[in-house]
Amino acid sequence: MKKIWLQGLSFILLASLFACETEEQGNEQSEGAAEGEEWYEELNFETLDLNAEYEDGEYEVEYDYNDGEPEAEIEDTRGDKQEIKEGDEALDELEEMLPEIELTNESSDEEITAEVVNAFELDEVYEELKVRIKFFEKELEVED
Repeated sequence: MKKIWLQGLSFILLASLFACETEEQGNEQSEGAAEGEEWYEELNFETLDLNAEYEDGEYEVEYDYNDGEPEAEIEDTRGDKQEIKEGDEALDELEEMLPEIELTNESSDEEITAEVVNAFELDEVYEELKVRIKFFEKELEVED
C-alpha cells in the first residue's frame, strides 16, 4: 500500500513540475512575441519626418508613435521608382531602420544628418535634406 501511495505521489509531483515548466515556456514565448511587436516602444523619439530631395526624385518618411499606435508612410520617387508604403507595410520597413538611429535631444545637426543618412542608406549626394525629430522631451529640426 505504501508503494502505491509513493508511486501516486511521485506521479503528482512529476505532473506538477511538467505543468510549471510548460507554463514558464509559454510565458517566455508570449513575452518574446510581445517584445517583437513593440519595437517602437524602445525608440526615444515620438515622430520623425524625413525629406531627401535628389535630382531624380524624393525619398520621404513620416513616422508617428501616436501614443503606442504607430503610423507611418514612406514615399520613394527616386529614379524609376514610384513607391508608396503606408501602415503596417511602412512600419515593417521602418522596424529595420528606426532602431538604428542613435540620437538624443542634445545631438548636433551633423550627428542627426549622419545618423539618418546611415540608417536609411541614403545617397549623400542629395540636393536638400530635411529632418524633423520630436523627442519625448524636445523637438529638433535640421536642414542641410
